[in-house]
Amino acid sequence: IRADVEDTDHTSIGIPDDIGSDLPVVTQLNVHHGSEVTTGSWIMAVAGRPIIAMTGSIPAYRDMSMGETGVDIEELQQNLHQLGYGTDPDAVGVFGRGTEDAVRQLYERLGFTPALEDAKQLNSAFVPRGEVLFVPTLPEQLVGLDVKLGGTVPISGTVGQLGSGAIVIEGSAEPGTQTNIRTGQSATIYSNISNDSVTSTVASVASQPTTDAASGAPTYAVTLKPTSPASTRQLVGQNVQVTIRTATSRTKTWIVPVAAITTTANGESFITVIGKSRREMTMRVTPGLVAGGQESVVALNGHLLEGDDVVVGIKS
Repeated sequence: IRADVEDTDHTSIGIPDDIGSDLPVVTQLNVHHGSEVTTGSWIMAVAGRPIIAMTGSIPAYRDMSMGETGVDIEELQQNLHQLGYGTDPDAVGVFGRGTEDAVRQLYERLGFTPALEDAKQLNSAFVPRGEVLFVPTLPEQLVGLDVKLGGTVPISGTVGQLGSGAIVIEGSAEPGTQTNIRTGQSATIYSNISNDSVTSTVASVASQPTTDAASGAPTYAVTLKPTSPASTRQLVGQNVQVTIRTATSRTKTWIVPVAAITTTANGESFITVIGKSRREMTMRVTPGLVAGGQESVVALNGHLLEGDDVVVGIKS
């Protein structure tokens, strides 16, 4: 089957608010798809202004500047301390001269000039909204990148996504094949882009079909759980090939196209065989495993020979 690999709990990356009338162009890119983002590292610059990753449960919802107080200021201070910058003599959660000096040092170390404001304090450094991205945990992986160097930020204002590692693989099985899939079966995920392969297990199979948005055909949802989420992270955002080992006949078995099998109302199955003499014979069979449009059968009356033709339809 085919499946999409997604991170179920990701954080969208927005752009800084302080670019003014400048075009939202990506002027520097410090990451690529799959990059690990750590505390205090910058992801990219938009119109020359950086996006810096930090840990925090409350998103950065405003400019953080001189005199401001609150949980966001406390989160900023905690990250500055973790990076080795002191904020004394400022109290916890208070943006004062100590925090302002630490912000200056951080920006200078990253190679950027801090934003300055004149309204409250002459040439006081502050953190504009969007220049710091607070996420619950770091390091995390860049699981989505919606821009490229020199490109313009989309209208949505989102330039990428950071993933938490909560990876899910969601695929769909065609009607008739889903009955062979069971929870716990092993599967191999293969990337047609990187040629990487990882293992997983079947987590669930839908009991009722849904309509595929693209084709309009009925399909059964299949969810898989990666054996090693860490090794699967590089596949996030890809549509991959999944091979599920559902069962084995263990010995050679006769197979015919699925369309050759007719099942009656009482549950009996038949195929119509045309032998080398071109004589038609209706043969009762017990159907078995299904894969790739073929189905195994055991003949209950008569004998099958390799190369026999079977009827899959009537040409009028």
